[in-house]
Amino acid sequence: MTMTAVRSRLAVSLGLSLALCAFTPIALAQPHQQILTDAQQYKDEALKLLERLVNIDSGSGYVPGLTQVGDIAIDELKKLGATIEQVPNSDGSQHILATLKGTGKAKILLMAHMDTVFKEGSAAERPFHIKDGRAYGPGVMDDKGGIVAGIYALKVLKNLDFKNYAQITFLLDASEETGSDVATDLIKKTAKAHDVTLNLEPGRPARRSGGVAQGQCHGAGGGQGQGIPRRCRAGTGAQCGDGSRAPDSAIGQARRCG
Repeated sequence: MTMTAVRSRLAVSLGLSLALCAFTPIALAQPHQQILTDAQQYKDEALKLLERLVNIDSGSGYVPGLTQVGDIAIDELKKLGATIEQVPNSDGSQHILATLKGTGKAKILLMAHMDTVFKEGSAAERPFHIKDGRAYGPGVMDDKGGIVAGIYALKVLKNLDFKNYAQITFLLDASEETGSDVATDLIKKTAKAHDVTLNLEPGRPARRSGGVAQGQCHGAGGGQGQGIPRRCRAGTGAQCGDGSRAPDSAIGQARRCG
């Protein structure tokens, strides 16, 4: 529970549940021990996936690396039953839309991005490693940790056989760091078709508010910093220290969700 990636995964798993609870009976909105248990049990598996992603150079515009990262994410999302659509970007890379259908009413959009700001060769120079309870490597936080967080949040929901949503869409942007007209249009169009957007950029110390690291959530029509008309800050529940309060911070917010 002390790894940066694990804090993010726990937080987003609970954060997704928090978003769902607005459309769910109050009884189901209470803290769910199985969510915590599953997230903790996935720790080693999630770190291995994070290591695979971080050790691939995927700087903006570097199509070979972005394709590798996308293929790994697609494989994981297909295992969860998601349907996949790839949208060509102007630089030759591909944005990814993964969709899961449920039986409820809420339409929820998760967003992360596959590109980083690091040049080719960075992964070899600074490969993924863990030191003093923290994971390091090019893009480990921004935003390959977000990709892993989203995948494992969906795995936890699948384990719970939770389907009380109309649709969950996971949008993986291939050019968030540089921006593109294709990405902007795709995000705006997709966000407008959903009730809430969760931007899976892990919290950082600079985003603290009241001692809790802050993530981002957007109302309908929002999107990953590109043309967002309305924003609210959503506590990720992850402390910036050793992560020991990650579960109970998120649970405290879940208690207030109803």
